[in-house]
Amino acid sequence: MPDLADVLRQGADVTTGLPDMQAAWSRAVRVRRRRRLAGSAAAAAVAAAVVAVVGAVADLGPPTPPQPVMTPELVPAEPLPPYPGPLLADRTYDAAVLGLPYRFSTTDSRWTLAAREPGWLSLHRGSTRLNIQRWDAVYDPAAARPEEADALEVPTDLVGWLTSHPRLDVRSQRTVVVAGEQWRVLEVGVGTPLTTPPPECGSSPCVLLGRTGIEPAELLASERALIHVPVDDTDRTVLVVAYPERASGPGGAASALIASLDERPLP
Repeated sequence: MPDLADVLRQGADVTTGLPDMQAAWSRAVRVRRRRRLAGSAAAAAVAAAVVAVVGAVADLGPPTPPQPVMTPELVPAEPLPPYPGPLLADRTYDAAVLGLPYRFSTTDSRWTLAAREPGWLSLHRGSTRLNIQRWDAVYDPAAARPEEADALEVPTDLVGWLTSHPRLDVRSQRTVVVAGEQWRVLEVGVGTPLTTPPPECGSSPCVLLGRTGIEPAELLASERALIHVPVDDTDRTVLVVAYPERASGPGGAASALIASLDERPLP
């Protein structure tokens, strides 16, 4: 018969079959953590899918139509009246009929249309005259009394030609913007007038500058002028504002009319 002490000792070494509670708890914690992480990932995926679906549904709507470009409406222009004659106040006139691609506006009724020829528009206001001309030729400064035979081709460097003109007194020059383009402005006076005034000048000493058709552009010795020449040397348009020598300038009305010039395509 086995000894009782041995039987008790062996029973104490036999595994009872009870679970290892610490290990089981650790495994449970790890499982819960994995499930929690998996649930969070799934929720994020669902949320992203919802956002994508909502965005897709929103994109299924009709596209926003392009907004039309609003072009400012131009003030209706009137044809030039017969000349000589007054221009109405607060009106816009179109010089396209003369081959000049410009519109201009008046601020009062003191402007008079003094000449309207192909390539030449002359506006007078008191002792100030504003000419828009497309020169076809210039006159030889060396001629004592220029005739048609003394006409020369309009130089490419018209500003340089005017600056070096022996009969002109060029007092200043600057760059301005007229009708959206850059122009050089020369303030000039008559330095050495022609010995015998031509018929265009009457009895007043003067200098002949350019020519439009058969009409010469003169500058009287009693005047000063702001001669505007486009920086674009292919454009032969010249804007001449002449006013009395004793005046400080052509005045605000002339400046306002020049500022109103709007270049439009010729029909």
